[in-house]
Amino acid sequence: MSNQSSTYQTRIESVPEVTAFLDAYANHYNFVERTLYADMRKGSKPAALFKNGYLIEYGLTARQFNAIGRNLEGKVDSVLELLVLRVTVYNSSSETDDAVLT
Repeated sequence: MSNQSSTYQTRIESVPEVTAFLDAYANHYNFVERTLYADMRKGSKPAALFKNGYLIEYGLTARQFNAIGRNLEGKVDSVLELLVLRVTVYNSSSETDDAVLT
């Protein structure tokens, strides 16, 4: 059995109709993501609890909602992890500053 892998690349032909469709899809995706984030923050609830309502209200498939929800949760987790790192760096730098001042 071969362990070779291949990578293929393609470009989408720049057709105005396709570009307009992809732009509209991206705008809808981002709107739903921002709205979901606001709803999650208001109620302190996970994305999954909003699934049924969002499928109907925004015309999404379950797969699309899951992608949006997981992507959003990943962004939130990333920001929270970076905040902890920044606090750690800040605390260690202020300790160094205190030692230099004394």
